[in-house]
Amino acid sequence: MSRLVRPRHTTVLSADDVGTRTSGGGDDYATRVAKYIPGEVLAGYISIGGIISGLDASRPRPMLAWLLFGLCLVLTPVYLARTAEKGQPKTLHLALSTVAFAVWAYAVGGPFAAERWHDPAIGSIALGIFTLVSGVFEPKPGDS
Repeated sequence: MSRLVRPRHTTVLSADDVGTRTSGGGDDYATRVAKYIPGEVLAGYISIGGIISGLDASRPRPMLAWLLFGLCLVLTPVYLARTAEKGQPKTLHLALSTVAFAVWAYAVGGPFAAERWHDPAIGSIALGIFTLVSGVFEPKPGDS
């Protein structure tokens, strides 16, 4: 199973028909939702973030938490690009997964929890909406 979303093959219909018809292959809605979430990066982020939050107060916890967030934000598209199969469309996937990481990171707190403007309820709402809506986006064949 490919780590990145596999596009469905589309066939443009004649002038008598309207729109396009999707034929065979590709990932369905639920699979796209699951694949857009960068689970591997999130697992590392949450586990290392837990270690950082457990450090004693003499250590620069907020700075380390923000550094971890920035590193994981940059590593998300890098990691996923390296896992893509040759010729597999990836631009849309990398962008959505990077946004997904940021939304998840905000929702779980991390460095955001220390900021006055962080609202866990907004994070949960954003996470739910993003997760449900992300599956709407389908990569086009040849979108490298």
